[in-house]
Amino acid sequence: MRLGKRIVLATGSLVVMIGFVTMGMMQAIVTQALGQELDQKGLTAARVLANDLANPLLDGEDLVVQRNLNRFSQEGPSVIYAYVIGPDRQRLVHTFADGVPSTLYAETALQQKSAAPQVRLLLTEQGRIRDYGVRVLDGLDAELHIGLAEQGILATNRRVMSLIFGMTAAGVSMAVLLAWVLGRYVARPLEYLTATAEEIGEGRLEKEIPIESTDEVGDLADSFNRMLARLREAMGREQKRNRELTALNAVSKVVSLGDDLPQVLTQSLQEVVEALGLRGGWIMLLNEGQSQAGEVAAAVGLDPSEITGCLRAEGPCSCWSAIQSGDVQARTGPLTDCPMAPHDGERMRIVGPIPLVAGGKMLGFLNVILAPDHPLDDQAYEMLRGIGRQLGVALEQALLWLKLREREQRVSQLLQKVIDAQEEERKRIARELHDETSQSMATLAVGLKAAASLVHRDPNRAESMLESLKETTTHTLHEIHNIVYDLRPTLLDDRGLVPALHWCATQRLGPQGVAIDVGQGGIRQRLPPEVETTLFRIAQEAINNVAKHADAQTIRIHVQTEERSVRLSVADDGRGIPLAAENGEQSDKRPLGLVGMAERAKLLGGQCRVNSVPGEGTRIDVTIPLEGGRAHDPHLAG
Repeated sequence: MRLGKRIVLATGSLVVMIGFVTMGMMQAIVTQALGQELDQKGLTAARVLANDLANPLLDGEDLVVQRNLNRFSQEGPSVIYAYVIGPDRQRLVHTFADGVPSTLYAETALQQKSAAPQVRLLLTEQGRIRDYGVRVLDGLDAELHIGLAEQGILATNRRVMSLIFGMTAAGVSMAVLLAWVLGRYVARPLEYLTATAEEIGEGRLEKEIPIESTDEVGDLADSFNRMLARLREAMGREQKRNRELTALNAVSKVVSLGDDLPQVLTQSLQEVVEALGLRGGWIMLLNEGQSQAGEVAAAVGLDPSEITGCLRAEGPCSCWSAIQSGDVQARTGPLTDCPMAPHDGERMRIVGPIPLVAGGKMLGFLNVILAPDHPLDDQAYEMLRGIGRQLGVALEQALLWLKLREREQRVSQLLQKVIDAQEEERKRIARELHDETSQSMATLAVGLKAAASLVHRDPNRAESMLESLKETTTHTLHEIHNIVYDLRPTLLDDRGLVPALHWCATQRLGPQGVAIDVGQGGIRQRLPPEVETTLFRIAQEAINNVAKHADAQTIRIHVQTEERSVRLSVADDGRGIPLAAENGEQSDKRPLGLVGMAERAKLLGGQCRVNSVPGEGTRIDVTIPLEGGRAHDPHLAG
């Protein structure tokens, strides 16, 4: 049921209920008042009549008594009867036409020896009758009874009830009318509120309630309008947040596409520009060391060739200053000194730099161009920083993939070199065995056969021939010994790393007149076999490089053991290696020999650092960790 109808029904019901209650109360009050008035009149009339009948009744003049009773009964329609009982209780004078009813005296008789008047209510066929009984004289046992009907009271009640009913009906009509007007006054704004709420539920938040009253309904409408304004503002923030989350999700999906770095950065930047309603932006990568910008990796809204002067040390640039100082904090205001701000005759509103960070290292930065009248709040900037972190991770992963592929390629090349070196070594050994050792063995075999044939015929010549064969055998053993040492010097197993390094350097560089300085420090034990072999092979490669390319005058080899590591350094004063990169970076440009050194060190958890200056020489430092620290072995490694 509608609110207006409920108000009308409730008001009408309340007024009707109040009317009936009022009618009942008024009827009771009027009936009580009229009954009291009738009782007062009846008793007064009975006393007056009793005074008039006292003397005739004492004198026995019954006719006079009868006349007085008849005259009294004719005074009004409300007088129903009158009768007198004499002192002797035998004389009865009355006004009944058919005689006194048999039960009347028993119902109305006064109490003996009581002088107080008495009022009794009788229910008869003629209706309700009030009987008033009084003593004719005090002390005289004679009674007078008169009966008065209640028709007057009932008629008056009916008139009063009719009046009250009319007034109640008029009140109900007026109350219903007022309730209808009030219901419309209250319900119409509520109906408008309901309709507006339904429109809001459908997503139309531009509606407002045009109610300007100053009462509670006006306050409700004003509160509703304020709620709508806050709801529109919250919806705007939520839509903006949804766009930001959409941008983050889109960037996450794009980042997961693969390791195609230009595609990932370009699509991610496009998603950010569209989601935040930006005019454009660009991503700049930093080169190693962050000394200057590397390249424009992606651009949206402008051509990459237009991005000039960005991060140039010679010009004033907020991005450059922030990156150089390391103070890349939240900067939501447009940059005023960006070289890109003046563009096509207008000044672009640029916000940045937004760092692309991964693993605590800044790999690049993002700058965005705001659209006209489009501010960028702190929340949006924080979202851009989150995207910057995502892109930094994607950038780091892509660079790691590139390095991994390059390393795999270098390892493949190194493996091929090892295989080639093995084949060359096999060819050399086969050639030496064929050209020298096999020839010596053949000569030895022929000589032994000849000596055997001369033992009996010419012992002296046979002895001389055996002496010559002995020298041939010694020379052959020396050749085999050299081949074995080239494969793996037994000196490394027998005496340790430092003697083996000294022997290798002497054998390889001694004939070239290179001064050799081999030293050690802190060695009180034999190193683990795998560590000795690795360091020997790295030093052997370095010695071979010096012999082939360095044209050095001096080489210094030093082995130093510390608490939990061993360090090998090989330094020469030769030509240097122009393409060697410090700290082992840019492995794609290093010679395979240097790559092999680094790979050997990494296999044992160590590192190989190559420092070279053209014309001043090369220094190779290798550090390999020792598990469990130093062991107390009494052997001397030198």
